Amino acid sequence: MITNEELNSLVCSNLETQKEYWNKAISGITNQSVDKLLGQVNFKLVSFGKLDESKGVINKIYLVRAIQLDSLEEKELILKINNPESKWIGYKTNEAVLINHIRATSNVPVPNIVSYCYDPHASPISCSYILMHKVYGVLLRDILPDDANQMPASLVDHLCEIAHCMKRIELPIFNETRIGAIDENLRIVPIYPLKVAPYNYLNYWNESIKYAVSEIEKMSHFKQLATHLNEKREQLLTKVAQTPRCNNLNYDDEMGVVHGDLNPTNIIVNERTMRIECLLDWEWSYYGFDQTSGIFESWYPDEDLVNRANLANIFEAKLNAFPWHKKSRGGKIRQYLNHVYYLAFFMYNFYIMEYEQTASASSNGTREQLNEKLREGVDLFGRLLEDKLKLFDDYLNEI
Repeated sequence: MITNEELNSLVCSNLETQKEYWNKAISGITNQSVDKLLGQVNFKLVSFGKLDESKGVINKIYLVRAIQLDSLEEKELILKINNPESKWIGYKTNEAVLINHIRATSNVPVPNIVSYCYDPHASPISCSYILMHKVYGVLLRDILPDDANQMPASLVDHLCEIAHCMKRIELPIFNETRIGAIDENLRIVPIYPLKVAPYNYLNYWNESIKYAVSEIEKMSHFKQLATHLNEKREQLLTKVAQTPRCNNLNYDDEMGVVHGDLNPTNIIVNERTMRIECLLDWEWSYYGFDQTSGIFESWYPDEDLVNRANLANIFEAKLNAFPWHKKSRGGKIRQYLNHVYYLAFFMYNFYIMEYEQTASASSNGTREQLNEKLREGVDLFGRLLEDKLKLFDDYLNEI
């Protein structure tokens, strides 16, 4: 059982601090300041209010109604307040800059940004924000069929077209770092807190796992799991180094802009045409190896093996029509490596994600009740991860 001291050392010691960050960040969001922000882009405030928490776990989301002064039409805008905690700030791509570049150079459907500011000191609302036009439609999450075989063909086709378009997005500035986040100058930079560069797939993966393991090891309850992850990391690296068919792991033609969080909660669909209206939340995007093959099965729960496999096969069949989508052995090896990567990082980020939700609900219960809820979640996650780690032995034998 995880102890209070261990829990507090990683998460709950920062509960009040995290609330203070947010309270300070949003304290400047008033009718007057929002109207001032809107005035800079030729709008006049009508009303604004925070959307429910399900519309933003890491960031705060507001719906703004405003009059566009040149046309006198009322518009609905989305005001996204970026998480002010430094741990989140350092991880992310410059979302607004990348979205504007994608919108200007491709047919990938992205939000239409009105204005943004990442410097709280220069912001009219005293915090980092992105203001964008509201996109109308329904979240794919809300219409995802119970049977993957019922996924509308037009939706599958459009997602595959978008994946193809993303492969063709060019960044104007390249440097020696071939995998990384995208900064305000559209340069590829090392992903914080991983400072090793230049990256190829293997050293990026290796450094990522080592970092995740080092964080997991901080809690004695998970030392055994961290050790197991580290052992598998070393075994996989050894296997890859000894396997000639893994030499194609770093082909440049498999590189491109990757969304990083392409899940049904970030996809807005036109329910009439069943085509994509917008891909939301590009803050976790990066430049790296294509991950299109592995994302679709994750749209269904882990235990729903039939739907996961069926949906993956549906998209795989469509994507194989594109020359860049290679069912290479190198791609298979990357799939194994990614399995370790995602388990490690989901384990590490679990604390942060659960913490965000707990902090937002802190007014609904006592601190000890919240601690107990979080403690139970951590223990459950640990047991689930123990079961999944047993699969790695089979993976190692298959390579």
